Amino acid sequence: MPDLLVTPADKVLPAENKAVTSVAVINAATITTADHLKPRATPTQAPVKPADVSSVRSSQEPRVRQLVQAWAEAWGQKNLDAYFAAYSSSFNPGSGDSRPSWEEQRRSRILSKKKMQIEVTDHKISFSNPGSQAIAVLTQSYQSGPVATVSHKTLELSLEKGQWLITREWVNGS
Repeated sequence: MPDLLVTPADKVLPAENKAVTSVAVINAATITTADHLKPRATPTQAPVKPADVSSVRSSQEPRVRQLVQAWAEAWGQKNLDAYFAAYSSSFNPGSGDSRPSWEEQRRSRILSKKKMQIEVTDHKISFSNPGSQAIAVLTQSYQSGPVATVSHKTLELSLEKGQWLITREWVNGS
């Protein structure tokens, strides 16, 4: 038992009473030092206030929507430079593919289509890490020739050098 928790009463009480006395001392120590255990805001990391979250949402949500819309339009127009520019350099394509391998597969698939139409709707956007990360859940409609699909997609985005970029994407349910 640490010296801080040993009281004169501990030394003279029978063994069966020591536990009770020690608990009382520990509880008293916890109560008196609880204020010292509370996290304190540092100058570099102020606590996030509800008003700040609202401010982030109102200022950043239109920018995320704009990026998602530009990404879908670039894809549908086969503008591969703009399409790939919507993705972060740290984009994780999943399935074990490297970014260059993924880009080659996407390039081949997109350019092989005669015409594509991509539409994204029903954006539900949430933010974390006060304004530096976002999740966009949306409905994606895709049509190319006889193929037409509607799926629910999630895009994970990060704010990098003042620009929102896609870091991960997946079709919900797959």
